[in-house]
Amino acid sequence: MTERYVEGNPRKFNTKSIIWIAAIVLTVIVIWNGFVVIPAGSIGVVQRFGAITGQKGEGLNFLIPFVDQARLVSVQTQMYQGKLETFSKQQQDVVIDITVNYRLDPTMVQDMVRRFNSLDNILARVVEPSVSQVVKEIIPDYLTDQIHLNRLKIRDSIINELNIRMDREDKDPSKRIGVIFEDVNLVNITFSKEYTDAIERKQVAEQDALRAEYKRQEAMKNKEIAQVNAEAKKIEQQLVNQSLTQAILQNRWIEKWNGNLPQVMSGDGGGVILNLGDLKSGK
Repeated sequence: MTERYVEGNPRKFNTKSIIWIAAIVLTVIVIWNGFVVIPAGSIGVVQRFGAITGQKGEGLNFLIPFVDQARLVSVQTQMYQGKLETFSKQQQDVVIDITVNYRLDPTMVQDMVRRFNSLDNILARVVEPSVSQVVKEIIPDYLTDQIHLNRLKIRDSIINELNIRMDREDKDPSKRIGVIFEDVNLVNITFSKEYTDAIERKQVAEQDALRAEYKRQEAMKNKEIAQVNAEAKKIEQQLVNQSLTQAILQNRWIEKWNGNLPQVMSGDGGGVILNLGDLKSGK
């Protein structure tokens, strides 16, 4: 047993106590280093001496200190952008600018890391080739002029087919791929210059035909109006002729008379002819 003096007061310092204190401190340090916080939107893939032994969800987790390590892998939405060339049902060239949103299945992150190692490899070996293959299988089912009209239907078909190809659990669980496709956006769809020019010529021809049809209908309409007006005038004249009685005709004759009597007038069948001029002169 040894003795030490601190500030003039003798204290019995037990080496065994020092060892216990050191052990406790070391234990606390070791345990503290075993705690790891997995941030939101990530999964911690547990590696023990390089081998993957499991995965941990977001929040506070405990690992074996100095033995286990947590490799953070994002399960947030990733975006792939690409330009794909395919053809329509009429063998017309089609170029599609496409954007695809996808993420890893949180329950399969350790398996995806074991098989593909990184998100970049998953993009290059899973997402890009799958999107290209599905698009080139779906677009040829549509006529060229129907692709734009069925944009939403094509998008939904691409999403459904991609997720079907990822989920092969019913066939072979070992081939199931932990990628979930959330959305597909067909940003821009273009065709060959020859087809585009043909469409423009067709549209011009259709517009010319519409203008010609409009002029034809306008001419027919004017002709029908003229015929109706002529028929109306004819009917009006007939009605006027039917309404002209003898009295009306005499009244109109009087309205137009200039006041001069006729020089000769015959009676009503009496055979008498009067010279009104002689009567007027007194002869």
